[in-house]
Amino acid sequence: MKTLPFKLAALCTFLILSGFAHGATIHFSTILSGSNEIPANASIGTGTGNVYYDDVLHTLQVNLTWADLTGTTTVAHLHAPASAAQISTATPFSGTWGVATQPGTFTGFPTLTTSGSYTGASYSLLDTANYTAGFVTANGGTAASAEAALLSYMLSGKAYFNIHTTAYPGGEIKGYLTVPDGASTAGMLIMVLCIMLFLPAFKSFRSATV
Repeated sequence: MKTLPFKLAALCTFLILSGFAHGATIHFSTILSGSNEIPANASIGTGTGNVYYDDVLHTLQVNLTWADLTGTTTVAHLHAPASAAQISTATPFSGTWGVATQPGTFTGFPTLTTSGSYTGASYSLLDTANYTAGFVTANGGTAASAEAALLSYMLSGKAYFNIHTTAYPGGEIKGYLTVPDGASTAGMLIMVLCIMLFLPAFKSFRSATV
């Protein structure tokens, strides 16, 4: 029994290396519109969003574009289930969830614009300061557990960009993230499952050996 965590670690290492031999950056993308908001709004604004996740450095890099907004930009976020209630009822590609990252707004996101673009700097998912406190608490309580949860949400249609404006404070245009590369999706699912399986086993192993 005491060898179980190490056997799991070896298996996960083999699976991850097999799944990610082609690269370490996973690309998520979306199209933002007012019709994706809940409830839908009449905005003619449109936008695009891209997320690049580096599984080696554990970083996220965000790019956004928007045009023809009714109001002017105020803040933008990446949303995902951020409470126990939201986690238990979340439905892929349908729902309104709390802010996952970054608190307040993306660092350097431009305000008072109706059209524009944003290229954010990469930021660490191993730093709790880059998540909202509610998201961390609801998803395991640590940066590592929050990272694993966020990845699983992005992979399963439970994460979205929301650009908020003066005309629509709750969000003018929104888009759920998808993964264009099916092979990357499979590899990421393997990694998330390994994290979820290995951590509890390792904690049990430590308790048994203390």
